[in-house]
Amino acid sequence: TSTDDDGDIPTVEIGSSSIKAVEIRRRRRLIRVGLATAAVLLLGSTVGFLGGRVGMEKLRPDPGRWGLHTLYEGSGSMRNISWSPSGAEVVAEVEKDGIFEIMVVPIDQQEPRILAENNSDGVPIWPAYSPDGQAIAVTRMSDSSMSMEILPAVGGAAVSVLDNASRGAWIAPGKLVVSRITEGVSGLWTWEPDTGQVTPYPVDPTSRQYWAAVPRPGGGGAFLGGGSDTRAGIFVGRPGGGAAEEWLEGGGLLQGLSWHPKGRSLAASVGHLLVRITKSGRLDLSTPALSLDFPAFDRTGTRLAVIDQHNSYDIVAADPLTGSLRCVKCGEAKVGWGSVGPEASVFYRRVVGGVPLLYRVDRERGDDQPVLAAGSQASCPAVSPDGTRLAYLSNNQDAGGVDLMVLALSGGEPVTLATGVEGSEFPSWSPDGRSVAFAAGSPLQVWVVSAAGGEPRAVSPPGGDYPAWSPDGRWIAYSVWTDSSDANQGAWLVSPEGNSPTKVSSHPTRLAWSRDGRQLLQLRREQEAIAVYSAKAGRKQWKRSAVLNLDGPAPEHFEYLPLTVDPATGDLILNRRVRRSTLMVFEGLDPNRW
Repeated sequence: TSTDDDGDIPTVEIGSSSIKAVEIRRRRRLIRVGLATAAVLLLGSTVGFLGGRVGMEKLRPDPGRWGLHTLYEGSGSMRNISWSPSGAEVVAEVEKDGIFEIMVVPIDQQEPRILAENNSDGVPIWPAYSPDGQAIAVTRMSDSSMSMEILPAVGGAAVSVLDNASRGAWIAPGKLVVSRITEGVSGLWTWEPDTGQVTPYPVDPTSRQYWAAVPRPGGGGAFLGGGSDTRAGIFVGRPGGGAAEEWLEGGGLLQGLSWHPKGRSLAASVGHLLVRITKSGRLDLSTPALSLDFPAFDRTGTRLAVIDQHNSYDIVAADPLTGSLRCVKCGEAKVGWGSVGPEASVFYRRVVGGVPLLYRVDRERGDDQPVLAAGSQASCPAVSPDGTRLAYLSNNQDAGGVDLMVLALSGGEPVTLATGVEGSEFPSWSPDGRSVAFAAGSPLQVWVVSAAGGEPRAVSPPGGDYPAWSPDGRWIAYSVWTDSSDANQGAWLVSPEGNSPTKVSSHPTRLAWSRDGRQLLQLRREQEAIAVYSAKAGRKQWKRSAVLNLDGPAPEHFEYLPLTVDPATGDLILNRRVRRSTLMVFEGLDPNRW
């Protein structure tokens, strides 16, 4: 039976290694593309902080340790968890490259199975197990409508369908509460799939829009109400009706909520914070360093499933003539912003313990070693042509902004070559290793500085960005990315002395040189594909050389991501953004304290 008596309200502090992100580049003079090398949840650290700090036992929701069990980790976005009544499985929605699936994940580490996926009626979202475990309710969303489907839990075609309905939640076996749009207003209805009966679900006040309901153990429910479904408030109604009470004010990003089986409290994700909500208010269970969404209690109240979503960057090599891809550094969280140097070495950025560091991997030996002298907050490593030095960017936490640094790989202290440079762009070495090109300023310009230090000098007019030095040393290619109405937008060549810039393309996307320096290469978007175009140095006649085999739609802004060339093979080195999700279960919760 539910009760509003909070009694001994638990509080917990969850700590984690800090999450750092690096914003990249300015788009159209004012907009920055939101790409980040984000550190993700460190499972060991999370267990340690959840497990306890000395003297803080009374502040945790229960006196013992919370265990942590990872059920699934993979690419794509995972959302909306629902437990099977037996607790042997969870079902969730997974989206990758525009393909949606309803995935059933066993607790015992068996392979997940796909229950539903895209079809001509739309994409499947918001799965919910029935109380008897025999069915799973799924919303089918198309461009113009939503409908509810009841699927057998073991798989197969829908046995019942209700048009103009979404976000079904089971009240009892054979009965759900759903959201429907009537005369432009969202409201709640009950639906009995076996009989097809649909009736209004009474929630007071009726003047408020309600987007979804989460039935409360013992009766009543929590209702998402307000002007937006993702930033709704939480209103709790008692069994038998009466005015619903506001338990959480709307406005924050709401990513899932779940009643504890005791019916006293809700676990919810608000602004990616895991929180406990009662009649008395909200208590944060995590710090901003963690990103935990879509919490779901199992039927016993001893386990809580959550999802951690994060971006990582696969480092891949692309053949500019065929478009075929091979992995250089793939499938590892907290890794990205890599390039390839001489002697088959790969340099990249990795976040360890919340701290971003540069790493070097020797592809012949396969070992990874940190470049400790570069310090923390380092990114965008570029190896000198002779392989002896490393140019890179470093966040200057004292002065603010980004510095261009150079480091001897044999040892020694790094040297600052320039300050206030454009972040998250790889510097470009001259072929003789004497100078480095980079972008800086407002408006941006391409600059050249001696690798031995000295005063940088501008070599491009305002607007220059993404510099790439030609292997023969004659040209620096760069892009101007402003607005389509700007006649200067496009790809340009300029001499290292800054003489007579020449526009060679109207496309402002990333440029690179072929290994022999005879061809200028450029990435261009063609709807959901990325093509490689080439032109002879100094010429304006471009031809399409290949289409990258990305195995799915190209991620947003992929054509603007860092682009370098492997000096040994001539392959393009790309940083492919990948969305990853981790489905985790906290175990060992004490239901009597919730």
